[in-house]
Amino acid sequence: MKTFLLVASLLFASPLAAETINVADHGIVPGKDVTYEVNRLVESVRGRDEITLVFPRGQYDFHPENAIEAYRAVANHDNGLKRIAFPLFDCQNLTIDGSGSTFMFHGRLIPFTIERCQNTKIMNLTIDWVRSFHAELTVVESDPSGKTFVVETDIEKYPYTIKGGEVLFQRYGQDDPIGSNMVFDPETRSPIYDTKRYSINGAQARVTALSENRFRFDKGVKNSPPVGSVLVVYGVHPTSRLCHPIQITNSKDLSIENVTIHDAGGMGLIVERTENITLDQLVVTSSDERIVATRADATHFIGCKGKIQIENCLFEHMLDDGVNVHGAYVKVERYLGDREFLCEISHFQQWGLTFAEPGDRVALLSRETILPFVEATVQSVKVLNSHRFVMKLDAVPEELPEGLLSVENLTWYPDLVMRNNIIRENRARGVLVTTKGKVLI
Repeated sequence: MKTFLLVASLLFASPLAAETINVADHGIVPGKDVTYEVNRLVESVRGRDEITLVFPRGQYDFHPENAIEAYRAVANHDNGLKRIAFPLFDCQNLTIDGSGSTFMFHGRLIPFTIERCQNTKIMNLTIDWVRSFHAELTVVESDPSGKTFVVETDIEKYPYTIKGGEVLFQRYGQDDPIGSNMVFDPETRSPIYDTKRYSINGAQARVTALSENRFRFDKGVKNSPPVGSVLVVYGVHPTSRLCHPIQITNSKDLSIENVTIHDAGGMGLIVERTENITLDQLVVTSSDERIVATRADATHFIGCKGKIQIENCLFEHMLDDGVNVHGAYVKVERYLGDREFLCEISHFQQWGLTFAEPGDRVALLSRETILPFVEATVQSVKVLNSHRFVMKLDAVPEELPEGLLSVENLTWYPDLVMRNNIIRENRARGVLVTTKGKVLI
């Protein structure tokens, strides 16, 4: 009888390993840079199960000087060395609960990198940066000729220098030229009608300082934007997408709940090669002090599977799409024989992408028609560098068709469910979906 009761208690009791940690007990408190302490705490719980890290409500500041650094290949972003506030690698059943806190970032720093994790949740917090990755310039004078205009800006929020007729915006040790730009309506917080009429050619524009916070644009101007509108300028490739708030890759069963993103030097959320992710009350929106939120998409999913579930979310004021779900084609450079193909990732912002692994089902296609002619299973993948890899298949036709070939991963296509979401007041599209899975919007 005693043995039965003991077994029953073990079966029905809560997991003994479950633990809630108040981060204040580890020196993580508002009012100071907590990056080093957070890095240490995350490292200390790695490998443990059922851990919840609770941040008592407040503003927590993160700086890059004491953050761990790693080279990161991030799909649809600019690869490079990244300093990370929350390096969540190989975690199981981990929850980060912000209790309504603001996580304020200073400098070129990645808030969350999540890799090889399962049952991980981020909840109840707001992500923002002290200084944005774009600049907002209010038009105060507009010449009737349509070829010159004057702007005013807050030099504390958007510091800049003017030299030799060129304006450079100072962003965390990086001097950005005008680059991409767009005119917004401050009343609607969305791009003004036919905004392309007012685009500026940064290479041709000549800038003249008028006062401490005013300068004039001459040349390179299609048409002068209306007085009161806001010119948003946001840099050039290959440094225009360096700091994304959340990257998730090679993971399973993730959820993001009640999280707000006010700014990003890239997309708000980028998810790669992940199975099952739920977004509930994810909000991407600008803060009261800015018109624009993220520099690119609110959310972006590439090469995922299982289910992507997006519910009760708001995506607005970003400089690209609301939701983008897709896979990837890669080029076949040549057939090496013995069922091996030399393949190349051609898009410069997908270099380093994990395209396939052993066991994945792929299709070989004509690059001209994008029509498949054979399906096979991957036996091995040998990565040569960020651009190229050698992939061996279990079966190949005796004769391959003439012409250029590409390959598509059939295993990694997700289902998509979207309910009760709002996408508005942004540049580009609302929802882009390219998946062989089931889609319900």
